[in-house]
Amino acid sequence: MSDIHDTSNDMPKIANTVQIGGIYKFNARYPKHLIGEVNGFRKVYRKTLGTGDWKEAKRKVAQIAYEFELEKERLEKLIQSKTKDTSNPQKAFGKLTDSEKNRLILDWFLTNERKAERSRSEIQLADDELWKKERTADALADFGSYKSVEDMPLESWLKITTKFLSDREIAHSAEDALDLAHLIRAARIEIQRRSIERLTGENPGPVDERFSMASIIASQGQATPHSHRIIAEICERFPTRFAKGKLKKSTLAGYQMPIEILIDFFGPDKPLKSIGYDEAEKLVSFLAEIPANKTQRFPGMDFRAAAKLANVAKTGKGLAPKRQLDLFITIQSILSYAEEIQWIDRNPFDSKALRGLLPAVKRKEHVSFTATELRALFTSSSLLSVRGTSNEEGLATEGKFWVPLLCVFHGLRINEAASLLIEDVKVSEGVHYLSVREEDDTGQTIKSLKSEVSQRRVPIHRQIIESGFLNFVERRREQGEDPFLFCEFKENSLTGNRAKDLSQWINRQIRKVTTNQPNKKRKTFHTFRHQVTDELRRITDSDDKRTALLGWTTGGGKKNAGADYGKGFPLSQLKAIVDQVTIEGLEDNPWQ
Repeated sequence: MSDIHDTSNDMPKIANTVQIGGIYKFNARYPKHLIGEVNGFRKVYRKTLGTGDWKEAKRKVAQIAYEFELEKERLEKLIQSKTKDTSNPQKAFGKLTDSEKNRLILDWFLTNERKAERSRSEIQLADDELWKKERTADALADFGSYKSVEDMPLESWLKITTKFLSDREIAHSAEDALDLAHLIRAARIEIQRRSIERLTGENPGPVDERFSMASIIASQGQATPHSHRIIAEICERFPTRFAKGKLKKSTLAGYQMPIEILIDFFGPDKPLKSIGYDEAEKLVSFLAEIPANKTQRFPGMDFRAAAKLANVAKTGKGLAPKRQLDLFITIQSILSYAEEIQWIDRNPFDSKALRGLLPAVKRKEHVSFTATELRALFTSSSLLSVRGTSNEEGLATEGKFWVPLLCVFHGLRINEAASLLIEDVKVSEGVHYLSVREEDDTGQTIKSLKSEVSQRRVPIHRQIIESGFLNFVERRREQGEDPFLFCEFKENSLTGNRAKDLSQWINRQIRKVTTNQPNKKRKTFHTFRHQVTDELRRITDSDDKRTALLGWTTGGGKKNAGADYGKGFPLSQLKAIVDQVTIEGLEDNPWQ
């Protein structure tokens, strides 16, 4: 939605409002994919709040904003049901069984919980801290409004419930809607409670057990729960299957899309045991219909609706083969977990035939930087200008120079370099080295690596030392304050990665010096790692030493000889190899 704020006084701005003639009005734009899809449909949803008082407007806007979300949902369903057969008579609410009524509430809860989860993720991923604080404050205000009879009287919930039942073509009386309204209100409060808990880390109130998956299943009187486990339950349980801290933030963030695909494709209440090979095959085929950048192109829309509008077969703008494979592997893992905990007898996605339906993933042919390109990059003003810079606290901020240099000579991953602690720069056996690890010297885990075998000791290249790196490290030791060597890089709240902004910045610099790339093969920051790999192959025949320096597995996920911080080899041996790494164009330290 577009934010249109009142700027006529000094009161804090209220999102999605405009003040006309002294009266606040709710003013929000419909998503682009809805505009024009329904005859007579306007671009903007505007409704008066009936007051010029800031406090009263702040209370009322939560209710109107929620009604706007319901209206968008109604219109999306209207678009999807244009060709629907309307000859079937409505089902009467009074004839529904208790189990069917429970399913109605579960359906409403899960639909709105998925939308709320997308919003939470968007807020946590945002770089604008002020915007994040404002959205969190809005969530707290909404939570209070939903719980308050004064701010959201029963009539408001009756209106929401009536629309919900009408959309599902269920005939009902005012008394029927009243019975359901209390549960709809409770479900909305539980969703908002989860939002506040996720955004603030604090629990604003007790959990409403009526909306845990297990409680809803149990309330239906099912004697053998495993045989009735549903998609929503396994998707809720899978990300929490390990003890806290055992899964990286980036891994958990990667689960969101495959989980949403499973729920949108099969429906949240689809029994796991009812999914066979044929349905699994349809889902695999559906992966090719999902539009690329779906979240940006079709925000808030489920995957089926987005696929229909995108028409990938015609536009060709679908997911890349590698992305389809990654999604399939995660979905396969989710159902394998269901099999492991005996919720299903056999994983329907555990099939070579299914995997064979995916498009072939072509191995990328990596190209190296030329000597001219590297020299242009490492003598550019963009990199050199950061030397000697400091932040407002007086802490040295030279990461944009040192991180690329560390990576081009050592083959470090960008986040490994950006996440180095001051105390990760060590000396042993007379060799200065980088301790690539997740813990600090006290054993406390304060960052994450790609995998366990990424932990290693990497001797510092002679040219890095000649360029004054150890002097920079000593200066940071004297400054203290922030334990991270490159304190200007901040952790992404969702993934834990400290190099997101840096990666985007350095790749822009790389594009400036690689404008004529052969056969459109794009060179990126990760090309440094491939280039160092080629150098190490030239220098040594030892696979174990190469993998010890680069933090790889030897295949099949097994640890290499250097996985335990490189203790399989003396630092002096690894130092001799590292110092032989020669990067054409940079042999004479041209940045000096």
